[in-house]
Amino acid sequence: MTRSVSAVILGIAASFALVALGGCAPMPPDAWRLEPIRHDNRSDGEIGPARFTDVTFAMRLTPDTAGGFWGESAGSWLHLDADGTALRRFDLGLDAPNPIYGISALTPTRLLVSAPAEGASGAIHLFDTATGSWETVYREIGILGDLAVRGDDVYIVEFAHEGRSGTFTVRRLDLRAPDSLVDASPPLPVPAGGSWLHDAVAIDVGPDGTLFLATSSERITVGPDGQVLERVPRETPYPLVAVGPEGTAVWSGGRVSTDEVPFRLTGGSAEAREVLAQIGCSGDALEVASGVSGLTLPFLCAPRGIAWLDPHAFVVSVGGESGAVLVRVDAPAA
Repeated sequence: MTRSVSAVILGIAASFALVALGGCAPMPPDAWRLEPIRHDNRSDGEIGPARFTDVTFAMRLTPDTAGGFWGESAGSWLHLDADGTALRRFDLGLDAPNPIYGISALTPTRLLVSAPAEGASGAIHLFDTATGSWETVYREIGILGDLAVRGDDVYIVEFAHEGRSGTFTVRRLDLRAPDSLVDASPPLPVPAGGSWLHDAVAIDVGPDGTLFLATSSERITVGPDGQVLERVPRETPYPLVAVGPEGTAVWSGGRVSTDEVPFRLTGGSAEAREVLAQIGCSGDALEVASGVSGLTLPFLCAPRGIAWLDPHAFVVSVGGESGAVLVRVDAPAA
């Protein structure tokens, strides 16, 4: 791996001085670069001048397979390309599946969506964003959650519970053979008091087929053979994990430490900077990790969505109901 984020992690010392937000000094070679993404917020078909903004609402995110990403929140969808240009912005009607449990792209315009279906608690739908059509490819009476895609394989979180306790299992579905559903993990515990909603477990899959699972109390990795590789205690109110093209993971729930990490915030409106300045880190920072090696990034906390853009950069949705920002994060050049 060359100049990957994991290599950056291993090369960063814990005693770097924190670089102040903004400023005109040259970018230090060991600093992480943060930039709010400013995009045209007009809806599809809306006539008139562009309405650029860098403050929107918190979104779940997924890469679009072409260097851009999709964002979704309460039926509102946004598609930005690798340059941050808005390609689509639309709201779905009441007849569309709702609520959304998870999304993952097959192509830049074809998405797999985990959501309810008529007569089922959970289903996997193929959403063709170019035509606006929906096709149900898998239906389940039980409770489904997040999903992730690798090639033709779809990995689905499925819950089973009795009373106040229960488990979840990751199941693998081959899109070429819809009857091929098999277990991709053993049953794993849902944290005591955890929600049975879609956000109880987050999932992503690495390039080698390793599964990365986040709950409110731990991080779990499962090998391609279905065996649990690692379970690490981590507390987070909103479990998230995203895996980059070279296998580096970004998790929510990073523990705040006294280590200082240099960064530089570039661009961004005064409103976007105010939103970022108001987000406090109290144990729910981002953590970038390759294997057992990790680095907490204490300048972006309480994420609501993460998506990798390339091996060296990812985008994070941070903020809440009063305003959220899509922030592009580039690893240090050093």
